[in-house]
Amino acid sequence: MRHWSYPVRLLCALCCFASGVAGQSARDEPFIPAGATVVLLPSLAGDLESERTFNSQVDALAEVVGKTAAAKLVIFSEGASAAQLPPGIRVEQIKPSRADFVDSATRLGTTNPVVVIVWGHGGTQGQTPVFHVRGPRLMAADFKQFAENTAKGPSTWVLMFRGSSRFASELASQQRRIISSESDSMFRSDPIGMSILLKLLRDSPGAAFGAIADRLGPAVAKWYDDQNLARTEEPTIRVGSGPAQPLIAAAQPLERIPTANAKETPISSNPATQTNAAGWNVTRVKPSDYPEADSVILKRRITYTLGVNPAIAAEHEEYIQVLTSEGKEAGDFDVTYSPPYERLEFLDCEIQRPDGSVLRVDPDEIREADDASEPAAESRSRRKFFSMPDITPGAIIHVRFTREWQKFPLPHVTLKLPLADDAPAIETMLRVSVPRDTPFHFRLEQMKGSDPEIKQSDYSSTYTWRFRDTPAWEQEPLTLPDSGAALLISTFPDWKAFADWYARIVRLADQPTSEITNKAVELTHECKSNAERVAALYNYVTGLRYVAVPLGVNSFRPHAAAGVLRNQYGDCKDKANLFNALLRSQGIEADLVLAPRFGQAYDDLPGFAFNHAISRVRIERETLWFDTTDDICRFGMLPPGDAGRRVLVIDGKTAELTELPKSRAKDHFLELETFVDVSNLRSDAATKISATGHGYADYSLRAAARITSKRKSVPLLSREFALANGFFALKDQNFTSPSDLDHDFALNMDGTLIGICERDGSDTVLRSAFWVPTEWMVALHDREKPLFLNDGYPLLLKQSVFIELPRGSSPPRLPARQQSNSGLLRWSLVWMPAFRTHLPGRHVTANLECELLKPELSREETLQFQKQARELLGALAQTATFSVQNTNKE
Repeated sequence: MRHWSYPVRLLCALCCFASGVAGQSARDEPFIPAGATVVLLPSLAGDLESERTFNSQVDALAEVVGKTAAAKLVIFSEGASAAQLPPGIRVEQIKPSRADFVDSATRLGTTNPVVVIVWGHGGTQGQTPVFHVRGPRLMAADFKQFAENTAKGPSTWVLMFRGSSRFASELASQQRRIISSESDSMFRSDPIGMSILLKLLRDSPGAAFGAIADRLGPAVAKWYDDQNLARTEEPTIRVGSGPAQPLIAAAQPLERIPTANAKETPISSNPATQTNAAGWNVTRVKPSDYPEADSVILKRRITYTLGVNPAIAAEHEEYIQVLTSEGKEAGDFDVTYSPPYERLEFLDCEIQRPDGSVLRVDPDEIREADDASEPAAESRSRRKFFSMPDITPGAIIHVRFTREWQKFPLPHVTLKLPLADDAPAIETMLRVSVPRDTPFHFRLEQMKGSDPEIKQSDYSSTYTWRFRDTPAWEQEPLTLPDSGAALLISTFPDWKAFADWYARIVRLADQPTSEITNKAVELTHECKSNAERVAALYNYVTGLRYVAVPLGVNSFRPHAAAGVLRNQYGDCKDKANLFNALLRSQGIEADLVLAPRFGQAYDDLPGFAFNHAISRVRIERETLWFDTTDDICRFGMLPPGDAGRRVLVIDGKTAELTELPKSRAKDHFLELETFVDVSNLRSDAATKISATGHGYADYSLRAAARITSKRKSVPLLSREFALANGFFALKDQNFTSPSDLDHDFALNMDGTLIGICERDGSDTVLRSAFWVPTEWMVALHDREKPLFLNDGYPLLLKQSVFIELPRGSSPPRLPARQQSNSGLLRWSLVWMPAFRTHLPGRHVTANLECELLKPELSREETLQFQKQARELLGALAQTATFSVQNTNKE
């Protein structure tokens, strides 16, 4: 053993003490010191999923840097988003290759602190560890040369890749702090520590280096424990010339990171120029600029990546300024997702008060609950819900979350990405990335926008849309359901690819079995033609219970027809499938049809929009369409939302869309006869009303009858129609059973009409007793959205009102004939005297025929309809007058 003299030992002890003090000081300094140059170097991606991850991490790190006092940001990446680069910091973007990395070292040299964060794919070249970049790989010697040429002062290095331990050993020196994902051994898989480190930095951008390091180890260990995986990384810290220390071996319990030199910086007092002190790069607005809004979305960023693993990755971020007290609801969040197939994670939940101070909600503390409306725990959706604290007018809310779907239930992706919001949005960026050369179809609905910016990398094609000043979306009455602004996307190559895929998953599901054949024979044994057989089978299947049971591929695959027959229930595709099988057992050709009920499919967007299934039937060269879903829809009529839609027939041959027949007004009409007795001049006039419905009128009255449990409670007609004059008080009514599909729906009502007859001096004023659809009255109000009337059906109204006048009344003075023979709403109103030989006294009849030619209206057509409807109601308000001599006051 070598014995050192006392002075030598004393000198060594002093050096060690000094080194320890310096090491502790380095641990206590901020992870990103003031004035630092921060260098971000992700590896070559190698595939779309890694490219998405690395670009997202670059953007997130850039935002973290923007919340510190760093002076410069250097990014070795081709995919950084300019929208995410921090304001107020010099930014330089360099091509990520070995030559550019090495050559940039001298140019970037500085005496200020340097922070270098390197992550991604590493490996070996022979026996030498390397880091993957474009062209020749980087080696440990390259990192050492970069460090010596760049950093003239202290530097911090984060190395998160396979082989990082060798690089850390080369870099170790007195003025360097190093975190690496390995200790001594190289693991076979890429580390996951970078995502954890990023979360720690985002939670506490100003945290001390030692605090971040101490928390990193336990968090990595916890991740592997939660996933039930063997740990394949050993995060390690080196401070100065001291030895490497494993961060997991010295793990402390997880606790909140103390922030180094944390301050809440107030913002400018001028609301026109206020910017977010937290580095959010948003500008406040004046509430007076948005007088009708309670809150406004200052900036919104939505990104989707369509890949393989995961199949879909999405990130949603928005900054919302609260304008009024009512706008505080913008701070309440309730997001539903469906594990285990879908993963939801909140990354940021922050609020900046009007004074500039920032409060943060820990995303890990967000509450979660099952959706109790789902039947079974294993299939239930889950909810993450929380409310931001201390929200007042002037506050800005910042929320960011990600969703991932590991698998998509279709072979290609087809999605509707909503853009509608109940608050106006000043700036919206929507980005979709797909594997390079993947077919990509898109269409904007209810939203004006230019063609997207398109960028291509080695692995992806990225489409970016930018929207300015998007107005708030308000769902007005009488609009199509789910009609808000959205981007529709699909990666199916064409309609043939979609049709072939669907034909494969439904193959054999509609084959007739002995049970089906026997049932068909039983139901049709008295039928004399194929048309009668179709009607009998339609009425049977339509009468089965509708039960939506998601089965198969994302609810696309129907039950086998034999199973539906045994269960006596099913959803739309199940019932259509059984109907087809019953028909085929009788030798009648029938095919399944996919339909976009209440929506639309497009020739240039294969795969999107279908939410419904019906049947196509061929009888003696005639093509017929049937929807067996709705048990009050009579044979020969398509229920609401079907007519005129573009559909896809699954017959093994069709590879393009087919348009369903459009409805005609003459097939959808209501006949009304009203008998009114005002012979005694009382205000309450005895009245009898009879109505018969055809087509849509039949359907709507059946639907109303189903919810009219007490026949004397409410006049059935008043559920869909309203009197243009007066009020009808019901005494008694009877009507066809809603389930009786063999007969037209008929209704009879007895009661009194109030307010159609009144004295005006020596004259008596008489008003008409016509009914008009309630929707037409609602449609008269000022509106921004196009109209969708009568569930999408044209309508013809034929009404006759017969009025008995008092004995001795003078010939009535009747309104002149009025009519409108053009436009969308055409009508004719005629008053005339009438005489009945078997009754004394005078009588008057009024006849109204009214036809709505088109139910789905554009904005311009809506204005035209409103004008014509006002004219109609004005004509109905005109009165007849008569006088009475020798009146029998009894």
